[in-house]
Amino acid sequence: MLVLHPGADASQVQVALSGANGLELAAGGALKVRTGLGEVELTRPVAWQELDGQRRPVAVAYRLLGEDRYGFALGAHDPRLAVVIDPILQSTYLGGSGSDDDRALALSSTGEVYVTGYTASTNFPGTTGGAQATNAGGRDAFVARLSAGLAATLVADMSANTPAVPPSLDPGGSFTSNFSCTNSGPDPASNASCGLSASAGTVSGVSCTPSVPVGSLPSGSSITCSYTFTAPGTAGGGDTPETGVTFTVTASADNDSNAANDTAASSAIPIVDALDDSGTYPAGSGQTVDLAANDQVGGGPPSGATYTMGSARRAGASVSAAGVASFTVPASGSCTIAYQLCYLQVCDTATLTVTAQAAEPIPTLNESGFLLLTLVLAGAGVLLLRRLWA
Repeated sequence: MLVLHPGADASQVQVALSGANGLELAAGGALKVRTGLGEVELTRPVAWQELDGQRRPVAVAYRLLGEDRYGFALGAHDPRLAVVIDPILQSTYLGGSGSDDDRALALSSTGEVYVTGYTASTNFPGTTGGAQATNAGGRDAFVARLSAGLAATLVADMSANTPAVPPSLDPGGSFTSNFSCTNSGPDPASNASCGLSASAGTVSGVSCTPSVPVGSLPSGSSITCSYTFTAPGTAGGGDTPETGVTFTVTASADNDSNAANDTAASSAIPIVDALDDSGTYPAGSGQTVDLAANDQVGGGPPSGATYTMGSARRAGASVSAAGVASFTVPASGSCTIAYQLCYLQVCDTATLTVTAQAAEPIPTLNESGFLLLTLVLAGAGVLLLRRLWA
């Protein structure tokens, strides 16, 4: 703070800055100082005169005098009165109604200000959601974080909520559901967002209320989103490599103070996958096939699933609820037995193709072959008679 006595010439005031590499007037009357470690901005100065206990503002501005020096230019004022010039850098109030004592101050790489010290105030600001929300008696240590503009840094706690998903999925099937994220406070969440991902398949049509990112989400408020999901694979007997899908909700905010609850995941939702079967069996024989041996629910045998016959069926064929197909093999050719595998809310279909095993043909002789066989048999007969008469 500078005091110019009555009649003093303000143009004679010069301030030298050690370490400055250049000065520049900024918008709003601030002064930018370039240094080897970066740029520092000095706030616009203020000036006044006092008369009868009242402050009378005086216009004042920085005046550049070189790359490391500046002065002040005063507007109209009473030369009979002293002029006070206050080149404020930045200031704020921090503390409560009790005794507060700051002991150290540090700046982060982003310009945030950290202050530490002791307080006996029972209403020290910004303690909600901190390591200790209230004074424990006597003088407690504190660490306060302020923004680069010396405003108290708002603290939010964005948490992801487990998404609403069905208990099972069918290959290529779709469903529409919702997910959400909540700000548990204590302050509004800045640029709050909420998203959903899936370990397989496609998430589409995401629509959130309010729209994300939310510039300021009040404490206790939520972002609710709807979405459509399409499972991997194709229904109808094909093999779907994926056995299940896990859904993960992710919450975020610029001032989120608790990363531990930023994600929430569902359990792996099983995919119901019926696979086409085929086999060749003796014509006209009765057979049974365990369809469940080739199908899966969530990567394993379809325990708890149920089977039913489809529209394409062999006369007399049946499929038990446990997945055992019973049938009579046709006399020739092949037939198809369609079936359906269901687990909880979804089903998949497949077919069993049964092929009759062709009978081995009986050998036949043409005329010359028959004549040759007759001669061989006749010769064998003559030989036998000779042995008998010998």
